[in-house]
Amino acid sequence: MRNNLGKPQRSAANNGLHSPKYLVTISDSSLVDSIVLAIVPFAFAAAQSTANAERNHLSERDQPSDSADEHTKVEILLAEDNLVSQLVASEMLATWGCQVETVADGQQAVQAMQYKHYDLVLMDCQMPSLDGYEATQQIRQWEATQESPLHTPIIALTANAMTEDRDKCFAVGMDDYLAKPYSYKELTDIVKKWLGFST
Repeated sequence: MRNNLGKPQRSAANNGLHSPKYLVTISDSSLVDSIVLAIVPFAFAAAQSTANAERNHLSERDQPSDSADEHTKVEILLAEDNLVSQLVASEMLATWGCQVETVADGQQAVQAMQYKHYDLVLMDCQMPSLDGYEATQQIRQWEATQESPLHTPIIALTANAMTEDRDKCFAVGMDDYLAKPYSYKELTDIVKKWLGFST
């Protein structure tokens, strides 16, 4: 068989790669999962490097004065949809001694809070399914219905540090905010502030 240019062309019957029975359909979700699995080791290594570099660059005066052992019982919920940001923040907090659980959207954050008590929540403002603002409102509404009313500190993680953005965070029930990108010291300082550790 010849193509339009008059050059020989192998038919599908003679070319296994073009035969329908050899074609494999890859779904979008499978492709995304494969890509994520491929980059996770590199992202995790980068997160460890970033956390260690941040810690090493602190002067002796600025190093946390309290032992990491004091923080091993501190449980933090991190709501963040960006995988690399998840790994970096988790590694920073783990380096400081905290236990961190991560969720990828606001709905998961609400469900996690209803299932388990956390000492503090780090809430990304922009997430799929349910953003951080709506998730915080739902968490506050749920806390108010409990037999012993709760108020878990919720820290906004936001790329926007304008006054109106900060005001929006406070209006929905968030307690504080941390502008992205943040350093190891900025992250641990705000956690210490709300958990009552010395700074």
